[in-house]
Amino acid sequence: MWLYLTHNYEIDGTYYGQKVKGYMLLEQRWGNGPYTKTWNVQNRIGSLGWFATEYADGTSDSGFWLCGEYGSRGAAFANSRGQEILNTQDINVNAKKDGNSLDMRFGDGQRWQFTDDPTASLGTIRTGVMSRVGERRRIVRAHALYIGKRVPSDGSVCRTEDPDGHGDHWHDR
Repeated sequence: MWLYLTHNYEIDGTYYGQKVKGYMLLEQRWGNGPYTKTWNVQNRIGSLGWFATEYADGTSDSGFWLCGEYGSRGAAFANSRGQEILNTQDINVNAKKDGNSLDMRFGDGQRWQFTDDPTASLGTIRTGVMSRVGERRRIVRAHALYIGKRVPSDGSVCRTEDPDGHGDHWHDR
């Protein structure tokens, strides 16, 4: 059993003598053993991601999404004015042609995309930019992290609908 929390922080200052400006993700976990030995890490059965995206007009969006097995899924996004952008369990995620970027569709019709940065990503831990499909505001700063399993050959990372009738919603063939 364990409790897991994440916090996105905007940072601007000096770190070990270097000027830094951007976003930092702080993960906190409380449990009865080392994180790498937990059942969830040893049997990764889903994917999750966090993001913070700042635009030239001074506004920003941030959020968290999860696609787990057996219906454990959801997305919660908000903007810098404290308004909810998205709060749903109806989530469908598919890999784009590069195999690491993601196309995300939500039940209310919103579409978002995770664009992978292959120079900063490693294996199933991917970094990049998260934005709405068709976003017109210019992105000036962004941080997005996606952790998941290898994407199955059909490209589905997670689906709310159950096309094969198995009730698992997670396709890892």
